[in-house]
Amino acid sequence: DRHTLDPISLPAAWRRYMGIDWGYAAPWAALWLAVDEDERVWVYRELYAKQVGEADQARRILDAERPTENVAVRWADDAMWATRGDAKPIAAVYAEHGVPLTPAGKGGRAPGWQRLRSYLADGPACPHHRAQGWEMCPRLHVFRTCGDLVRELPALPFATSGDPEDVD
Repeated sequence: DRHTLDPISLPAAWRRYMGIDWGYAAPWAALWLAVDEDERVWVYRELYAKQVGEADQARRILDAERPTENVAVRWADDAMWATRGDAKPIAAVYAEHGVPLTPAGKGGRAPGWQRLRSYLADGPACPHHRAQGWEMCPRLHVFRTCGDLVRELPALPFATSGDPEDVD
């Protein structure tokens, strides 16, 4: 409950980013994020679906964005640059359909999870929460309209073998 809120108007001056985790049989997810002046992250939009090809994923991304929305970088799973036989890399198909991507270069899930934990932690309250009397609030805010992220993130189990810092 501390990390979610009903959508509010976000200043146009905040930097916008997007993150993509590709999937077909498993869901693919696209998240839009705004970063405020205090480096808090605000997740304000999501796409989440199964059995959607990469060209259609790119079209859905463009359809979801406003013409005036300036997404600085679209970070994507490094695996989207892999080649499989004669097939084009997924990132190339996205680019052909107007959605250029940048490899996330995350270096594995465990470091990514640690970074996420730092954003889940509290910092001095943002103006939105200060107005509600909060002294501290999380560094990650998620609009409740991003229901798939709100449902999936807390449900991810930790690994039962291998690296205990990883997810299963």
